[in-house]
Amino acid sequence: MKKPVISIFVTTLLAVTVTSLSIPVNSTMAAQKRNSELNEYILSKDTIQESDRFREEMGLSSKNLRSISNDPKNFSEKYGVFLTEKEEKELDERLEEQKNQIPKIKDFIENHLQDEFAAMYIDQKLGGVINIGFKTGSEEKVKKFEEDLKKLYSKGMVEIYYTDYTEEQLDEMAESVSEKRNELAEKGLNVTSVSVNIPEQKIDIGVEKKKAFARSLLLNSETVSDIGLDIDSNLFNIFEEEVHQAQASPSDKFRPIQAGLSIVNTDAGKFCTSAFSAQIGTKFYVLTAGHCAESDTDKFSQGGPRFGKVADYNFGGNVDSAIIKLDEGSKDATYYLFGNSKSKLYAINEVQKTKNETVGDAVCISGATTQTVKCGTLKTKNWKGDVLTHSGDKVYLSGMRQATYTSTRGDSGAPIFLGGTAIGIHSTSGGIYSHISRVINHFEIDDIFIGN
Repeated sequence: MKKPVISIFVTTLLAVTVTSLSIPVNSTMAAQKRNSELNEYILSKDTIQESDRFREEMGLSSKNLRSISNDPKNFSEKYGVFLTEKEEKELDERLEEQKNQIPKIKDFIENHLQDEFAAMYIDQKLGGVINIGFKTGSEEKVKKFEEDLKKLYSKGMVEIYYTDYTEEQLDEMAESVSEKRNELAEKGLNVTSVSVNIPEQKIDIGVEKKKAFARSLLLNSETVSDIGLDIDSNLFNIFEEEVHQAQASPSDKFRPIQAGLSIVNTDAGKFCTSAFSAQIGTKFYVLTAGHCAESDTDKFSQGGPRFGKVADYNFGGNVDSAIIKLDEGSKDATYYLFGNSKSKLYAINEVQKTKNETVGDAVCISGATTQTVKCGTLKTKNWKGDVLTHSGDKVYLSGMRQATYTSTRGDSGAPIFLGGTAIGIHSTSGGIYSHISRVINHFEIDDIFIGN
């Protein structure tokens, strides 16, 4: 994206020296003063559980987690879990290589093996192995380029596999199931979500937990044929789940309005989280979740005082986002991100393009209610499903992303990021978020604010 008009930053830039905008190294807080809220979280059982989950997901042993957690200095601000300094450094290096090299791998495939390409995903549990899938029957051609392809990433960390279905074909199948959800409901199968599972080459289908699991057996070959789905039922992975919930549900005043702060819809009484700042023409905005707004007259405050009014919002399809127009003369737009109860934790320096996202990517959230940065991995780039609002209505979202980070009520609208990269805007429980590119396109945003 283009950089914003520099005048909006003059006051900020005079007052603050911008530090490194890449993913910082060695951010464990050994020498940093922590506030009481963060200290309380570090000492809680939740932190141990979150650390155990994240470490397993990233392929780090939890054998010594108890001893590591005995020293608060081992709490990583960056990832919101307990890591030794060595582990954090190695994880930084792994994710930095993925960020730099995967686009080169994709470019190579586009130039040499585009017709043969099927899908790609990262297995973080195995230390960041890149799995590249090609169509069955293309083995002979792929082998000609295999060595050159593997040279683009760490030695021994690229795996080639062959599959009958491409990611595009799986996306089309998932869309077909989604379109038939009303017919399936009539037959007793209430579908709550549909998503593409690249690693397992499956279509994941969530069904309402209150329904007997035996009902899921309705989605067999006979039913698939009966409702006109030209799909092998063996491709379905059916599981029970609760309907995902919109999380609009506290806080010192901060200016400018950084991503990750608690904001309040003073007309609707909803507590949400600010996301990135944006520019359309000569006007400046702060982004949040669309379900945090109920009308284009809703006013928002942060830390007490009002800072803007809703200009537009959308809650449905592939975008759950609202743009809050800053009050006239305001200099509250910024490229800073708030996290771990700390101002200017990061400076956003780039905006992710959809071509650069890969299943298995690490992503993080900074929610105003959660208050600590929490991270996970991208599970699917194509999640569809019902979202239950506080009024009891259901809204159907599609083309959303789903990741494994955790969140709570009031985190709606929170920035999804990794280091200085803006990735998306948090929507609902279960790690559902709108990709930032979808938001930019929907509202015809000229710029997401980024640093130099």
